[in-house]
Amino acid sequence: MKILTSIVLAMFALAFMAPMVLAEDAIVAESTDLEEPGITPDSPLYGLDRAIERIGLALTFDKAKRSEKALRNAEERLAEVKAMVEANKLEHAERAQERHAEMLERAEEAAEEIEADGDEETAKDAEQKIAEIRARLREHVEKVAAVKARILARQRERMSEDQIAKIEQVFGEINANAEDMEARVLQRQETIRTRYKVLSGQTDEEVEDELGEIEDEDSEEEEDESEEEGQSSEIASQAQTQSGQADETEEE
Repeated sequence: MKILTSIVLAMFALAFMAPMVLAEDAIVAESTDLEEPGITPDSPLYGLDRAIERIGLALTFDKAKRSEKALRNAEERLAEVKAMVEANKLEHAERAQERHAEMLERAEEAAEEIEADGDEETAKDAEQKIAEIRARLREHVEKVAAVKARILARQRERMSEDQIAKIEQVFGEINANAEDMEARVLQRQETIRTRYKVLSGQTDEEVEDELGEIEDEDSEEEEDESEEEGQSSEIASQAQTQSGQADETEEE
């Protein structure tokens, strides 16, 4: 009787805990949402692909757009690191990490070149662009941490201590480079904001209220766009599923 009671209690415990575990996995999966990498570092075409990518950056003449494009490229490198670690190709993961550092450097260079001298409107526009770049960079830093945590949770029992140490090293470099860039971008944003305050003749509080409100509006717009994209993808997926079901019915 005691054994039967223990079994029943265990089943109830599992039934209670399962939804919590699944919910936690869903949250982590959302935070580590990365696009599938294209040509990975273990491909002989990887060098050519990166060369074409550099040309694309060079032909993007708007400095803010070039910086944002470089950050998107850095996220692709993060996806490559993840793929190579999961395939136990750590040397190639390290190569992707080096290319990630290169893209962060390109992103920072472009951000530094955003025109901030001139009149009040120029300084205001530059501050807004830098704020958007910094926000994207903050999201990237958070995604790096989430991807690292998820990978280590999966691989820690499958790999040797040396392999885990290599993974820690690769992600440590990625995180350090991203955080260093974020600090420098923040410094530039504060410098431009100070210039705008002088040109506009406003107080610190007035500048903070004005520019902070603009940043909040931009953030809300980005969230709305992201939600719309997600809904469009879901609708397309549902339509594809329904189409497949209809085809199966016709075949029957």
